[in-house]
Amino acid sequence: MKTDALLYDLFQTFPALFFELIGRDIALAEQYRFDSIEVKQIAFRLDGVFIPEDTAQPLYFLECQFQRDQAIYLRLFAQLALYFRRKRFLGDWQAVVLFATQSMDPGVPRAYRAFEASGQVRRFYLTEQVEQGSLAFEILGMLRTPKRKFKAKIEEMLSKVRAEPLSADQQQQIMGMFATVLAAKFPELSRREIEAMLRTKSLRNSRAFQETLQEGREEGREEKKREMISRMAALQMPIAQIAEVAQLSVEQVQAILDSRLPE
Repeated sequence: MKTDALLYDLFQTFPALFFELIGRDIALAEQYRFDSIEVKQIAFRLDGVFIPEDTAQPLYFLECQFQRDQAIYLRLFAQLALYFRRKRFLGDWQAVVLFATQSMDPGVPRAYRAFEASGQVRRFYLTEQVEQGSLAFEILGMLRTPKRKFKAKIEEMLSKVRAEPLSADQQQQIMGMFATVLAAKFPELSRREIEAMLRTKSLRNSRAFQETLQEGREEGREEKKREMISRMAALQMPIAQIAEVAQLSVEQVQAILDSRLPE
């Protein structure tokens, strides 16, 4: 499970977090339904859509971006235009793009700057969001905690989660998120070790939990491969040779190197 997928899970579990992020009244979350929308005829998916009960309220689109993508705005506006056409949508809307860091934002193209000037497109950066406020906002900030500090941060967050009046479903979803991030950051940890860190056994027999751990470990292995590619590039090895060692295409290696440029 990629980091952006974790973020969509977090916003689905705590929809008020979205309105807290954009500076609106969090009570608005009660008037919206968070959903993913797939337009099958043209094979694209909008993963984060806040659909209002009252059609007089704006429709919100959320795009979480944790990889460099020079074409993100071209893709986003193309998807929005197709969505509006297919749904015959004529109401008010706003698109919110959340980047991991400001350096990942290629900037809104000149053709679309009027949308940003009007407030219909807003950009946020996880590194600039404070870790003060609601529990959900702190979980959002936790995702950028360095590996060396992450285990201590998990302990801190577990205490806060248990102190909050959460439903059993919310607790289970949060534990699943924590397990995913732990498995990704520390792929050497066993299932028992992760359960011990989370101080829970309730997820042991859950198929979703097992899939979560597997996804996290796969992401951890992918990160190790990306680190290996960066080290080989630092030694000025030819990209073709790096691709052969990593068993990837030259284009995939170049994309990894581009995504790991210093901020």
